[in-house]
Amino acid sequence: MSGECKSLRVLIEDWFGSGELFTITRPDRAKTLPCRAVKVEVARSSGPLAMVFFRHGDGS
Repeated sequence: MSGECKSLRVLIEDWFGSGELFTITRPDRAKTLPCRAVKVEVARSSGPLAMVFFRHGDGS
């Protein structure tokens, strides 16, 4: 990956196209724990697709 910073929302739009419907939420467990994770759910014609992204302690 390049050193260019992009938001997760912009990356998702790049990957799936800006016309796709998607939501970005925190997984249930991350709401109560100091976990740096988000879940991206994309509505696809073949069914929903979910991906979980984690941020490490060093920010990567």
